[in-house]
Amino acid sequence: MFKKIFLTLAAGVAVFFGTTLQAEVEFTTMSWANNPDDFVTMQNDVAIGHVLNFLNFPETKIVESPGIDAGAYVAMTDSLVGQLGAEGRVGVSGNPARLVIYLGKPRNIKEIILYTGNIDSRANQDYEVRFVNNSKNPGQKPNFDGPDAFLLTTGDKVIGSNGGGFKSSFRETDNGKFLGGQAYDWIEYRFWNTYPTKAGDPSKKNTRGDGWMSLIEIQVVGDEKDPNLFSSDEEKAATQEAIARRQLELKLTRISPDAVDALRKMPALRMAIEHLTKNFPGQYDGAKYLEGLKKYENAFASINPEDPAVVENALKVAEEFLAFRREALLANPLLPENVLVRVAGSPNVEANWMSNCSRGKGP
Repeated sequence: MFKKIFLTLAAGVAVFFGTTLQAEVEFTTMSWANNPDDFVTMQNDVAIGHVLNFLNFPETKIVESPGIDAGAYVAMTDSLVGQLGAEGRVGVSGNPARLVIYLGKPRNIKEIILYTGNIDSRANQDYEVRFVNNSKNPGQKPNFDGPDAFLLTTGDKVIGSNGGGFKSSFRETDNGKFLGGQAYDWIEYRFWNTYPTKAGDPSKKNTRGDGWMSLIEIQVVGDEKDPNLFSSDEEKAATQEAIARRQLELKLTRISPDAVDALRKMPALRMAIEHLTKNFPGQYDGAKYLEGLKKYENAFASINPEDPAVVENALKVAEEFLAFRREALLANPLLPENVLVRVAGSPNVEANWMSNCSRGKGP
């Protein structure tokens, strides 16, 4: 038997009383008008939950995504709404489509948020979210239909405004503990097609053909006051750095793919420099290269994607960094002098020792 919370179209509080669990959840919705100018203002709301969105944390992985392009995962968590009826949308097609996410470890969740948007009823929502704590079997996918699963659902009717932007949110109340006060490491979303539907139509139907839902953003938000949000200062710093780097990549992607490629090479270069410094003291000038690397990290961070001259600036920084990277790696004491290194391959294909996951999240 599920620990289940059903919610109606009206925003309010739902309370579940079970044999082992008492939970109090507030459900709210918000909409943006079906025109480009109003839709863009949804961006401000999306940005609020982005910083503590567990789906951006390094440990989080997509395990399964039938009905959803796993390659679009970045677009679902990038805090960018795109344009109404155009870029920024992720088509979710299935009755239901499923998204199975492993958070890496049990997390205390403060709020579950879903944003959709389109010029028609693909902006409507019809979904469930299931949670399981399977920390006794780390990394092993649990049974989301079992008795230990906690279920939130949008209820027995399609919700939305039939076009424009739409947000639904499950969160803790002032008087209760969200999800029974338990931590969870596994989440499964189940989405039903919302086109052609109207808000208020019966939900959870498997007869809607190819009428997909237009997903903009998914957020699983942590509590900034949670003392267990990070297990150490190192983890906190690493997570914040990873999120900041990813945000910069997303901004640069729109203006200079070459700059993004350079940016993605920085963590590996730092590891290489630190390795060579440790293993060849006196032979490899690690201090020099670490100082140079820091200069380029700061240079990328200072790039303003809204600046009209940013493309030229980003390309210049990328070219200089790649030359610096070549110098730092060729200074390896194990390489003979005057060595000629040739790298073959397509710039659009990852090296054979990498995977597509290196581009971002993915199975």
